Parts: sequence; C-alpha cells; structure tokens
Amino acid sequence: MTRWILSLSALVALGGCGLISSDITRFDMRVSDKKFTVDSAQWQLTSDATFPAIDCSQNQGVCSAGISQACGNDASCFGSCDGTNCKALILVSLFQSINLANERPELNTVAKQPLIEVHVERVHYSVNPNSLNVPTPELSFYVAPVGVTAPGDPQAKLVGTIQPIAAGETVTDRDVVITADGQTNLEDFMGDWKTEFNVIVGGQVTVSAGDPVPRGALDALVTVDAYANL
Repeated sequence: MTRWILSLSALVALGGCGLISSDITRFDMRVSDKKFTVDSAQWQLTSDATFPAIDCSQNQGVCSAGISQACGNDASCFGSCDGTNCKALILVSLFQSINLANERPELNTVAKQPLIEVHVERVHYSVNPNSLNVPTPELSFYVAPVGVTAPGDPQAKLVGTIQPIAAGETVTDRDVVITADGQTNLEDFMGDWKTEFNVIVGGQVTVSAGDPVPRGALDALVTVDAYANL
C-alpha cells in the first residue's frame, strides 16, 4: 500500500510575544509546508520492468489470483479485467488526525472562544524530489470527524483535488483545485479548533498490462493560507 506521511499544524503569529491580545480580532492561521511522501516500494508489485499480461478474455475470475500474485501481500491491491487482460487497481486511503489545541497552544489564549471564524484564502503544494517513473492519479482531499478514516464515508467532506503529477515532474506552488463547497468544509473544521479532526487523502492507481511497474518515490509539501477572526 502506498505509504503517505501527512502531518498538519497551524502557526499563529502575533507580534513579538506570540500571544493573542484581547484587542486583536484578526490573526494569521497559516498551515505551512506539511510533508507527505509516496513510496512505490509499499505497493509490493512484481519486480518485472513491465506489468505482466494476464489473459482474462475467457475467464475474468483469473484476475483475482493473478493480481494477488503480482501485488504480493498488499491488501489494497486487487484485480479487474479490462476485457482482454487483467489490471491492478491500488487503492490509496490514508488519514492523519489533527488536534489544533495541542499542536498550537497559542490558541488557548482564546479559550473562551470554542469557535473562531477561519477564512481559507488558498491551498497549494510543491513536489520535490520526484523519482516516480509513473504519474500519480488524481487524489481527493477530505476533512472528517476524528472517527472517520476512509474517503467513502458520508461524513468525509471533500475539500478539493490534487491533479495528476507526471512521472519525474517537480512542482512549485501549484493550487489544489477546490470544489464548490471545499473552502467552507475546511474552514468549518479549522474553526472548531478545540475538536480533533482527520484529513483524508484518497485515490486509485491503475496499472495495466505492458505499463511500467511503478518505481521511485516523491515528497510533497502542502500549505494552507488562512487567517482567523475572533
């Protein structure tokens, strides 16, 4: 399974003392440079240079056993027939718990304010280095209550998508594509700063017969430009 490392914290900077004065109603709440890593070694695919052709034209059921052998012990990888050959479908589903009250103790200076009005201005990312020999899929980015860990859960709220990144491509300051309700969804969870929540990333990697077997890894940094009003 893809190993993604995703961590999140918030930075509140007000003057030299780092505390929130009672007469200040707006402050910076930028979430900066949150690193995640995808490493193809976690997918445990066959060591061949290209993905094998497994004929399923007469029996689609052969894909289950054939792809299982190609994927090793990776439970997130399963097979499907494209009408001629089997293909591997690798599900990406990961989450990280976020506790702003613990991570940013400065917020406790407004302890009587359980809710703050957060305004997200921009969500963007950079990728460097990138040694992957295949493109990434489109990835969906969600926020959810702390007990929700999968993108398919109805309580997971979509924020936006990270568009596919080409093999070996490095990216500097590219925007996450925010959905119609994505900004509001993110602002709602960040504003309720005393309540822990999850960030979830989901997508699907497809590897078909003759495709290069994925190799390499990439690092990405995600930033949320935001401010808050009391």
